[in-house]
Amino acid sequence: MEIMRVIRDEARNLGIEVLEFSPAVELLTDNGRVTGALLWNMETNQYYVIRAKAVILATGGFGRLHIQGYPTTNHYGATADGLVMAYRVGARLRDMDSVQYHPTGAAYPEQIVGLLVTEKVRGLGAQPVNREGEAFVHPLEPRDVEAAAIIRECYERRLGIETPTGMVGVWLDTPMIEEIHGKGTIESKLSAMYRMYSRFGIDMTQDPILVFPTLHYQNGGMVVWR
Repeated sequence: MEIMRVIRDEARNLGIEVLEFSPAVELLTDNGRVTGALLWNMETNQYYVIRAKAVILATGGFGRLHIQGYPTTNHYGATADGLVMAYRVGARLRDMDSVQYHPTGAAYPEQIVGLLVTEKVRGLGAQPVNREGEAFVHPLEPRDVEAAAIIRECYERRLGIETPTGMVGVWLDTPMIEEIHGKGTIESKLSAMYRMYSRFGIDMTQDPILVFPTLHYQNGGMVVWR
């Protein structure tokens, strides 16, 4: 948020024109070189031709396509639009099958499914456990190892916990944080997490939270060169 704020303020200071609610729908080319884009104004339904010496695509990944049915941390616009536009004008794509799943996304309640449960929660001592209360993986394994262990626990060993909507996850034993570091640790060091769950009547200091891997980063994309 701070990075975005600084960039926004600098753009305003430099007098850079910003077109709100006007997504690019096609890149424009001349002799194989990208020379601008076609924009569509969502409020007026008008199209604009924008000419440019250089075009930077910053559309995000494709998490909202929900690859393999996974929830995602990505914003609602992350639907591979930039990749498609680039591909249509001849850009090369690579490693499109390579994505990173964050091991602990919220699995319940439904309103926050896929939102990130920060690694700081495990860093402070919260242990992933299955429905039998068994610890099945060290909480500080690398993301791919941690995520794979949780998926296996849910779908191979079938020791996950099913939510009312049919999603499966494992418990993240957040009350252990207060046992290790003392009362008030969660509210002071994990205030955003604490507030997020409190809105739905879940007290992380008293009850574990349900988590499952969530599609986080897209590792592949357009090949970029000078």
